[in-house]
Amino acid sequence: MNATFMMIRSLVCFFGVCITTVSVAQYSPVPHRELLPGEIPVSGPGNYGEPGRTYVLTRDVVAERSAIFLGKDVTLDLNGYTIRYADAGYGHIANRGFEEGLKGWDVSAAPGAKVENTADVHVFVGEKLLRLKAGDEIRSGYVQLPVANRSYIAMCGVTGWHFHDPQMKGDVRNEMKVSVFVEDGQGREVKCTTAYRDTTMLSAPVEKRSPRLGGGFVFAHLQGLPAGKYRVRVRADTDCLVDEIDIRPTQDVGVGIVGETWARGHYDHLYQSLFAAFFDYTADPASGRPLPGIPVASGRGVVNIRNGQIESGAEGAISWGIQSSAEDVRLVLSNVSIKTSGINAIAVDVTNATITSCRFDVTNPFLVNRHGSNFYGVDLRGKQASQVSFSEFYGGQGCLVFKGKHSDIHHNKFYNRQAVTNHYSIMAMGDSSRISDNYIEPEH
Repeated sequence: MNATFMMIRSLVCFFGVCITTVSVAQYSPVPHRELLPGEIPVSGPGNYGEPGRTYVLTRDVVAERSAIFLGKDVTLDLNGYTIRYADAGYGHIANRGFEEGLKGWDVSAAPGAKVENTADVHVFVGEKLLRLKAGDEIRSGYVQLPVANRSYIAMCGVTGWHFHDPQMKGDVRNEMKVSVFVEDGQGREVKCTTAYRDTTMLSAPVEKRSPRLGGGFVFAHLQGLPAGKYRVRVRADTDCLVDEIDIRPTQDVGVGIVGETWARGHYDHLYQSLFAAFFDYTADPASGRPLPGIPVASGRGVVNIRNGQIESGAEGAISWGIQSSAEDVRLVLSNVSIKTSGINAIAVDVTNATITSCRFDVTNPFLVNRHGSNFYGVDLRGKQASQVSFSEFYGGQGCLVFKGKHSDIHHNKFYNRQAVTNHYSIMAMGDSSRISDNYIEPEH
């Protein structure tokens, strides 16, 4: 097996000793400019895919769901403005993480419910979690879902046992299990049957599901629902520890580059590391054909994005600042700041990229499924070489993962905030790559 050749100069972190001489450029806001002849103005969400053209923002762009879809061989100049996606006043279930004890929760059918400190029991999200006994059921308060006919997930965090805990008995089939139900404003149970790429199946509720070792999130995929009030009911199918129960928007992107759609989104897909892309923008799940009007970026090409900001407008779940399913299209990202937050929220998910003078600020306190090398802040998942330089990474469950051979990662700053194991500031998976002159400061 080939070894990855890595050079990490100017930084030594060993037994608490850090020595660095790194000098790093960073994202710098730019003033708005007038459009040049032939450039195309962009003033709102939409599809922009004419090859060879330069699209230029003339104002901030705000979208309730995903914002902009690009074809290949185009340039998107943000022109000092901001794209905000998933911005529709999405709320949260009150006291979703039990930080205020049982306030707002109906635990009349949960005699075993007990709020405990994460520091005393098991590290997870926040300082509190809820212990349940097998058979206990709890109901949340209502949350308003403001946008109809889109994807949401009703999620329940579960810490999971450690493998050698007595409850596991050395058998992963003994993991903590929960069922997640959703009820509408009249208290009726919601059922969603969803056509996915591989099958049609019941996506809400989900019953008797477990996270993999180390904990994660079990969720029901909601789609096709009217706007209105909804709440979550969780049943403990074994003794378990739960946290961060909520309903959140999902499957949103700030900028999408579509080769094909990956119409997945069931909990079982993510548990099996079968990833989703553009679920709500799929015309035919089986073929991966997107909705009419969305550009299809097939074959080799380049997309340039520069000079501005991309931000999530919600603390969502399973969302992307920039996502591409176009396997042979290279992203060239320069002087862009991406800020995103939520469970499995990441900044960039593409096959390969040239990234310079960018800033990535990712608040992602935990992962649905922490097993695997995906859902870092920036995920360069293809076999092609990538270059990442003079950029800053803050937060995420791991900052940067790259898989292309002969990649070059240099003069960057990494401030990792991972709460799960095996998610690193730099996850180097491409053979014969160079990593040099980077500053790394883990925060956890």
